[in-house]
Amino acid sequence: MGTDWISQLPSELQEQINAVVQKDESSLEVFCNLHDYLKSGVVKRRKISEETQVIPPETIIFEINQISFVSPVRKRMNLTLHLIQDGETATPALSIVNPANNISEHTFTDLKDAIKLCAFLPVLGNTTNPSKRGVCYLCCWMHDDFYPEDSNASRDPIVCQLNLDLIKKQKVKNGELPADFESQFFHPKNSVILDPVQERIIDHFQRQFKMCGISVINYLPATSLFKNTYSLNNDDALSLTIEGSETPALVMVDCYKGAKDGVLMFLEDNSVNPAYIIFGFKKPILVYPITRVIRASYSNITRSTFNLNISVLNSKDEQRHLEFSMISEKYYQMIDGFIKSHDITDSSFTNDGHELTKTESIEELAVVGEFKPEIPPEDDDEDDEDFNGGVSDSDVDEEYDSDVQSDNDGDAAAFDVSEEEEEEDGVFSKSKENE
Repeated sequence: MGTDWISQLPSELQEQINAVVQKDESSLEVFCNLHDYLKSGVVKRRKISEETQVIPPETIIFEINQISFVSPVRKRMNLTLHLIQDGETATPALSIVNPANNISEHTFTDLKDAIKLCAFLPVLGNTTNPSKRGVCYLCCWMHDDFYPEDSNASRDPIVCQLNLDLIKKQKVKNGELPADFESQFFHPKNSVILDPVQERIIDHFQRQFKMCGISVINYLPATSLFKNTYSLNNDDALSLTIEGSETPALVMVDCYKGAKDGVLMFLEDNSVNPAYIIFGFKKPILVYPITRVIRASYSNITRSTFNLNISVLNSKDEQRHLEFSMISEKYYQMIDGFIKSHDITDSSFTNDGHELTKTESIEELAVVGEFKPEIPPEDDDEDDEDFNGGVSDSDVDEEYDSDVQSDNDGDAAAFDVSEEEEEEDGVFSKSKENE
């Protein structure tokens, strides 16, 4: 067991380690294991993530070419799964790659541990339109420890918009699918669920990501390979069950947070992820595991709308109160069912109006048995790790309409999307101004 590294430490730290080892010789092995982990694990991982890399074609496992990203960048890029040489071994990595020069602008490694949540999500407002059934989001949230240490580095999630029809045409053009592949299946043109070809593309994507350690949950409606069905599908709300279950796995509703209109999502727990409450609008995206939600209440109840108030603990174990307003009363039972199923305290009809202290909030979660202390990361503009900024979205343009044909891919530079060219939309929803 090599101990030369101890002599390279500051003298005071050397003395502290030697004092501990003298009292308990077995502690030396613990110190050495910690040294090896820090040397070959976290430090190397972050170094890799910060380097600008040209992706050699022979290392590419799987790639989705020139898709529109809305986070952490706002332009057309490639989403690439590839191998990175790490000593004598090669490990999978996920990169956002500039198609003009094949250089990675963002890279994540240790994918099995780095990914907090990865999912295909529908676009609220388009789900009732059969011609837009193939338009969806692919979203990846990372654990904070796997972002670069640089305080100026983006900690935004990966959010990109996919058009499965364009991907299908690209695969046919590249010879990856036979030209008559679609004719092998029958699917009603006016159906709002994925057709069999779109469904197989999603299945293929899932398998490729899984090989690299990423479990992608499919929240898109499909009935051939997947058993995902809408239990509700309106322009302002939807509910979806997966794998034939009766309980909704996904609930999405239109609402406001202050003056910002956006989409509130409730994701049920599954074999891969815990349950989440997510709110997406211009900036930021709020993401809270259900284990950090202390209580919920309802207010401003009218004949047509109500407000949902939730109290959560952020990464510093500080209580935050969030109010989501103007939710249609038609969806009260659906939301309340999710709240009750997770035993979240409903404080709507209590007289306890005081704001809990940090200690009281922690004690309340501890009683439930779900509190797990976290080390708070360094914050930039926002107080919470759950605020993922820099995300905005555009309405589905002509290029995303299944009825519009386009064979000209154009120059790579033409795929850059400036803020002026983008429509002023929210995240996870169709623009209301263009309806």
